[in-house]
Amino acid sequence: MDTVHEEALAAAGVRADGTIDINAALRALLEGLLNAVMDEQASELGAPRNGYRERSLDTCVGRVTLRIPKLREGTYFPEDVVARWSRTDTALASAVCDMWAAGVSTRKVEAVASDLGLESMC
Repeated sequence: MDTVHEEALAAAGVRADGTIDINAALRALLEGLLNAVMDEQASELGAPRNGYRERSLDTCVGRVTLRIPKLREGTYFPEDVVARWSRTDTALASAVCDMWAAGVSTRKVEAVASDLGLESMC
């Protein structure tokens, strides 16, 4: 039972020493909010569901996993949440462009990306 609580706390950004990882907490909140919005939008269409399609999205707070509902009849894609074929949030891409324009080195950009919870910028 303790491990379930520890895993839930870790997912919410609470470390073992009691401090809070803000990026992890924001990542968990963003992921939950986006998934709830997509569930509600799919429910409004009234078509029966056929599971979910998982898709990762890189954001300024790290990588979040979107669970896009699949419908048995018709289609649903959350255009207002994420652009088709996009794996990166526009704010993150803009930040990378600003760093490049400012002359920040590739190593420093990779270091910032790893601090944000991203595996790589490639």
